[in-house]
Amino acid sequence: MPGPSNYRYEPFSDISSGVALTERHLIPATSPYIVRLNEVPQKNSPSTMTVKEITDVNGAATTYGSTFDEVAANPSANQFWPDYNTGADGNDNWNTGLLQFNSADAGKLIEVSYTGTGTLASVKANRYPAWWTDRGDGSDGDVTLTNGATLNSGAYRNVFIPAGVSVNLQAGCTHVKCTGTFICDGTINGNGKGAAGGATYSTSGVTRASNPGGLGENSASGSNGTGSGASAMSLGRKYTGAMPEELQNFIENFSSIPIIYGGGGSSGYDGNNPGNYGGAGGGGIVIVAKNAKISGTISVNGLSGNHAENAGGDGGGGGILVIAETVIDNGTYSHTGGYNGWHKIIEMGVM
Repeated sequence: MPGPSNYRYEPFSDISSGVALTERHLIPATSPYIVRLNEVPQKNSPSTMTVKEITDVNGAATTYGSTFDEVAANPSANQFWPDYNTGADGNDNWNTGLLQFNSADAGKLIEVSYTGTGTLASVKANRYPAWWTDRGDGSDGDVTLTNGATLNSGAYRNVFIPAGVSVNLQAGCTHVKCTGTFICDGTINGNGKGAAGGATYSTSGVTRASNPGGLGENSASGSNGTGSGASAMSLGRKYTGAMPEELQNFIENFSSIPIIYGGGGSSGYDGNNPGNYGGAGGGGIVIVAKNAKISGTISVNGLSGNHAENAGGDGGGGGILVIAETVIDNGTYSHTGGYNGWHKIIEMGVM
């Protein structure tokens, strides 16, 4: 088993020390129903660890359900088992940081309070790019968004968008990092939040390409609206439909968190006469979290250009990327445009 690493130590008594921590996690929807805490719990007898179900988060108020019982092995419904079987450094007080649950509790949101003593070496897997596991420092705290609010880039502990609530994305690409759980039961609207479309021109002989999308390309000048914006992260091509395998490989090999959003549509032009404006591209959102649950809607559509005579092209669809250890995905995703964008949900598994 791995030995202790980055653990808290009290030199005067020659013992490890701890701090009180509270975290929120999603119990995975599939076997083995294991949650990994951010730190190693300190073993106490009787146990000081508390696990409670969260049934609702609304503003500053949190509604709790039942409290789980701690057991020594093979948890039943409404029970959990903390793994104290590391034997790390010859000390049975070290825990792997893993909590196992029963299949009956799969998908539940829980709050865990415990005494954290640091981490064990080799807990973090190195088979993923570093930015896939960079969930920030939680300095922006817990956020519950209200109707009409803007979801900004930030380093949060937990983010909650309740059912019936519609929030907007900031312009460009929104980067959300969560040390805990990202929950979207409502709607995230990033339509037209990408690159601007080409403006209406009243004179001839002017380049009518609009702005490029994130990691995309400029849209070409269009005759009667043929110059639609590129989709987000187009790798120099304008893709339609499902995200191709090579784009998946690109995401896996990208060295840092990507900037993704749709390109704008060009203004129309027939060679002599003025053309109408192109539509803005769809915005982009990248969510990197410990846990993610999406049962609502994320929409990053490109906007239509002016389709009158000498029509402008439509903006390209944006991009949606979610990366977390545990994902519960019943969401609806929309990223249409002159060229469609894409969405990708990646569940890494408990590391």
